[in-house]
Amino acid sequence: MSDEELHYRWVWVFGILLTLAFIAFLSYLAGLMPKAMKYEDNYGTPKFTYYKELAERSITPLKERAVKAASFVSEGTRIESDTTVDRSVAVLAEPVTLQAGSFKNKKDADQRRAELAMLSLESQIKKVRLDSGQVRYRVMLGPFQTAGSLSTARAILSLNAVDYLQVSKRG
Repeated sequence: MSDEELHYRWVWVFGILLTLAFIAFLSYLAGLMPKAMKYEDNYGTPKFTYYKELAERSITPLKERAVKAASFVSEGTRIESDTTVDRSVAVLAEPVTLQAGSFKNKKDADQRRAELAMLSLESQIKKVRLDSGQVRYRVMLGPFQTAGSLSTARAILSLNAVDYLQVSKRG
């Protein structure tokens, strides 16, 4: 037998052994699959648990979520309504404006405004000249007329680690 024929035999033997090892590995992985991922029950029909899980979940009504969001309103904010009224639609005694940043250059202020836009918050940039003559670009939100809109904005800012400041109660 020549060296070339011997080489081809080893290639065939190695190829067959590699294929068998791969099939054994796939069978091993199939045995590791958790029961939750197997799609058939004893009768071979698909088994779905979506409707059962959906029925067990509780859904918070919109009114309750509005009251929870309104709890973010600070104590310093006065509300013109009775406490029994849904706070999300309660009109504030005075409009509230929030400042979400003050920057030396407009580019940074535009970047913050873009971040707020991605959070679904409308903002404006106000150019302000300080007493020292320096120019600052302030990113402002508001004015907010209702407690619900104010508390929602505050919650979004807080959850996304954006520092804010209540700069005025008049727009």
